[in-house]
Amino acid sequence: MSTHGKNTTKNTDPGETRDAVGGHVVASGQNVVGDTVADLEALRARVMPGWVKILGVLLLILLVGCVTFFLGKTSAGGGGSHVEAQQVSRSLTGKTIDEDKKDALNSLVKLLNEAGTDGGDYQARAKSIEGGDYSSLPAGWRDKMVSAEDKGKVAGWEALIILNGGMKQYLKTTGELKPAGENAVNYVVVNQETGVAHIPGSVLLGSDVPLSFDMVFVDGQWRLDPYNVVQDILNSAAAGARAGATPGVSPSAKQ
Repeated sequence: MSTHGKNTTKNTDPGETRDAVGGHVVASGQNVVGDTVADLEALRARVMPGWVKILGVLLLILLVGCVTFFLGKTSAGGGGSHVEAQQVSRSLTGKTIDEDKKDALNSLVKLLNEAGTDGGDYQARAKSIEGGDYSSLPAGWRDKMVSAEDKGKVAGWEALIILNGGMKQYLKTTGELKPAGENAVNYVVVNQETGVAHIPGSVLLGSDVPLSFDMVFVDGQWRLDPYNVVQDILNSAAAGARAGATPGVSPSAKQ
């Protein structure tokens, strides 16, 4: 798919474009996420960024045990069907679509930062949670996820903990995560009638990644439905493991 014109600006190098969300240089021919369903679906086909390759095998080990129950479900059951953003006659929240986009994005960013690991190893923390020690989870952790069972919510928090650490490593920051730019909210897709918001990972990282978040409006607040983001991580981890086993290619060559 060709690069969406309104989301990029040309550099002096004719072989590159610059992502309007985060200002990251993108190779010619590589799509930049926009605000259409087709663009969001294209996230699934992206080349993995460096941080996903680095953490791929680790993510697979940490998460596969805790989220096995997810694998028996269909994607339709995870609330992850992409829908067109549109004005509707009835809004579940009672707010405008722009307000819903902002609220859903702010809620996701708050959750990601709540999952941050201070003064310790986030990988060891995730492993401990997988082993049944939930003491490091934030207060009210059950009420901030949408899942039928606690183990689904735990899997969501494990995913956020790993993503928080990985994103900070990728962005070379120790501070709180935040949207990649002032116009990042424009890339959120909301169905106001069902109260579902789809947020591509590029909104946080500033470049295309095979990662998306589903926020659901329940009981007056936006909560994370972890199904799709956990599946995205597992798929990326499996792809990273396969890439690591590629014969004749050294690990350094694949970074």
